[in-house]
This record gives sequence, structure tokens and C-alpha cells, in this order.
Amino acid sequence: MSYWLRNEICAVDLGNHSIKIVRMQRNGLSWRVSHRIACPILEFGDSSHKKNAELLKKAIGQLGIQGNRVVSQLGAPQVIIHQLIMPDMPTKELAKAANWEAQKLLSVPVSEAEVRPIVLERIKGRKDRQEVKILLAVVPHSLLYGFYEIFERANLILLNLELSILNLWRVFHRETCKPEATKIQGVIDVGYDSSDFIIINEGRLSWVRNFAHGASSGIQVVHQLITGLNEELEAFRLQEMAGRPERLLITGGGSELAGLPEGLEEGLGLPVQIGYPMLKDERGVPQTLAPQYSMAAGLALGEVCR
Repeated sequence: MSYWLRNEICAVDLGNHSIKIVRMQRNGLSWRVSHRIACPILEFGDSSHKKNAELLKKAIGQLGIQGNRVVSQLGAPQVIIHQLIMPDMPTKELAKAANWEAQKLLSVPVSEAEVRPIVLERIKGRKDRQEVKILLAVVPHSLLYGFYEIFERANLILLNLELSILNLWRVFHRETCKPEATKIQGVIDVGYDSSDFIIINEGRLSWVRNFAHGASSGIQVVHQLITGLNEELEAFRLQEMAGRPERLLITGGGSELAGLPEGLEEGLGLPVQIGYPMLKDERGVPQTLAPQYSMAAGLALGEVCR
């Protein structure tokens, strides 16, 4: 693992229900979380930008952070996430094909949206044809500009805007998580009104889905997620010609919902555990974070670990 020369990074997870901020600092040859905070936020929307900017600025102030440079992320429901397999092609042609696919998902012209095709891996398709597995992320410009407006109002400079579901993978595909990563595992971040689900296969991000269900549904979210997860696990088995994941890790603020691990384990027939970020210093001494900080920790790790 290599590191940037930057000595610290401030990562902001601006969700639909709360703000989570993690400040990571260099500690010799390792990194440690020096500050963290979580506080409520208003539902994302045009009328809430000013108030949310005030809440964000207050949270940064409470941490005593000097400077105004931060990184953040966007995810569902603001971002449309779609996974697909396409023939391998040059970058320019891939961008054109991605715009064509994105238009199917949008109610506005594709020219009014940011479209980002992310190549997850190259695979062999039928007749040994080279194909690429694509993670397609689409966000209307109006939502994107509104997000930037919040940070500008809070007098913060946004250095990078990442895709939240990638930050989930950054935490749980290597030694920066607890329990330790297994060969094939599912990870679901249960948020307030939606949940991000990934499958990690030998360290690779192999499957991505978002569910429009979260902790705001209460205990009903268990049954909603069981239905969706069973469908995705079966689709993964058939498409990837792989076995079911060895376990499911649940993380995010919604992972602490009473009865969620037990209900999912019974409904999926898989071992289910709470997963959370963990960093180790040069002596191997661990530092753990609560599950609600998984996305923010992954965001910070994406900036400092290259």
C-alpha cells in the first residue's frame, strides 16, 4: 500500500439524514482517525441547502479542524447506479455507449446529466469475446450543482467528489475492516432511506445494487431486504458462475436496528455480522470506528491510500 504525501484528509459523508465526518491524519507510516462526528441534517432538497450548509459548517467547527479543504461523496437516491456488461471498446466509444445507456434511465436529456462509466473488470464473454463489466453512475446536473452549493455556502473547498458505493468496497476488500475479509462476501450499508449492496469476490468489486429501503422503514426493512438480497444473490450465482457469498456484513447507521442481523440471517440462510472500519498503526494496534462511519472512512482511505 502506498500513500500520498498529504498529511491529513477530511472526509464528509453528507447523507439524507445525517452528516458523518472523519478526519484522518498521518501517524508515521500509518494513518489514524483523529476526529469524527455525526449530527442530523435536513432531507436533501433545494429548500434545505442553506440550512444544511449551516449544519455542515457547525460540524466542521465542532471538530476544531483548521483549513477548508474536504472530500465528499454522492450516492443513491441522488445518483442512479446501474451495472451492465458491454463489449470491450476504446474509451471514447465506451463514453458514447454509456451516454446511450444513461438516457434510458433519465427523465431529462443526457446532456443535462453527469455520466460516469467505471470499468470494474474485463472478462471473457461468449465465444471468448472480451467484455467489460461497467458500473454506470448517472446524476442530473441540477442535483450535482445543489450538492456543490452546500459546500460553497459552508465556505468549504470540495477537492474530490466520489461515488459512495466505491467507498464501501475500499473499506471491506482488504485489511481495513473487522471482521477480516473473506474470499466472497456480501456487504450492505443500511442507510436511513436506502441501502447500498456489493459483493466482493477475491478483493474485486463484482456486484453492485441499491435498494430503496432503509432504517426509516423500521423492522419492515428486514423483509424488504430479504426479498431483494435473495434475488441479487441468485443473479450473482448465475451470472458469475460462482457460489453464494460466505457471509453478509451489514454496516452503516441502520445496521444497529434491533433484530436486523438475526432477521437477515434467517431469511438469507447466510451468516450475518456487523462490519466496521478498522485501521492499524505501525505496531499493529487497531483503531475501530462505529459502522455509521464506514462510508466516510472509505472516502478518506480512497484519498490517502494509492
